[in-house]
Amino acid sequence: LSLVNDNLPNGYAKDQIMFDFLKYNLKADSYLEKAFAIFKEANSNVDNLANVTDRYNLLNTIVPGKKSPQFEYENFKGGTTSLNEFEGKYVYLDIWATWCGPSKREIPHLKKIEKDYEDKDIAIISISIDVQNDYDKWRAMVEEKELGGVQLIADNDWSSKFIKDYGIKGIPRFILLDKAGNILSSDAPRPSDSYLRELFDGLEM
Repeated sequence: LSLVNDNLPNGYAKDQIMFDFLKYNLKADSYLEKAFAIFKEANSNVDNLANVTDRYNLLNTIVPGKKSPQFEYENFKGGTTSLNEFEGKYVYLDIWATWCGPSKREIPHLKKIEKDYEDKDIAIISISIDVQNDYDKWRAMVEEKELGGVQLIADNDWSSKFIKDYGIKGIPRFILLDKAGNILSSDAPRPSDSYLRELFDGLEM
């Protein structure tokens, strides 16, 4: 953003390049404020600015340290499970779906993480955003792949409140919470990323 801002004059080209980038790359991290400030200062398109401002306002609610949005979803093993049941443990959330190739490629890595950290205070919770018509596919895949952790399914796929509260536009998506239910990372490393182990190993158990 800084490179584009410094080298292009204000106008249509700069606005579109910045907007196209921020549509998917504005994140609830340490760069959020700076990225939004650069775009806001350079932007000349009222509609694009309104769109990015809405995204910024949402992401500003899920920056590290903020309380996580809540959920209560159907559990594969029966009944429902809510996030507040895991208070006192770190929580690693896996947002996925049976139709998502990248999600399925993470399964072996996630199972290895589960095994290696099973004696730690880390709850691993997978939330499927499959549509209702694929409910049976979800249950079949959990059984077939012998998925561990806590297996839940969201109540309204992409439109589920928890998914919208986190502004999730693509999966797989991983979220890490502390023992009090506060956000450590709203876009945590994937199980296949070696940095996740460094992150877990650095947690105060």
